[in-house]
Amino acid sequence: MNIEEIEKAIRKMDKKHHIFKWFSLVMGIWLFLLPVLPDSFPYLDWLRVEDPNTIYTMMGVFSVAWAIDNWRTTKELRILKATLKIAKKNAWLLSSLSSTPPTSE
Repeated sequence: MNIEEIEKAIRKMDKKHHIFKWFSLVMGIWLFLLPVLPDSFPYLDWLRVEDPNTIYTMMGVFSVAWAIDNWRTTKELRILKATLKIAKKNAWLLSSLSSTPPTSE
């Protein structure tokens, strides 16, 4: 893989992470709003939970899972970008090593 392909892969991963982060955040807000749905929406009655502890447990699990995944993916992307930056700085060294013909002794 050359540096351009790696940059493209990192951009693609960054875009997927960004889309997933905002989608899951919207889903989480929707989950947090479930217990406070007004009674003026009778067609959403099937969403109501008899025991509020269930929904609060779901919200807690969602919050923890979202935070951990967001932290992990952000850290991965930061490491990949830093590695790419180092590779770009040392690209001249890598190209000179690959273009040097092997010496036979």
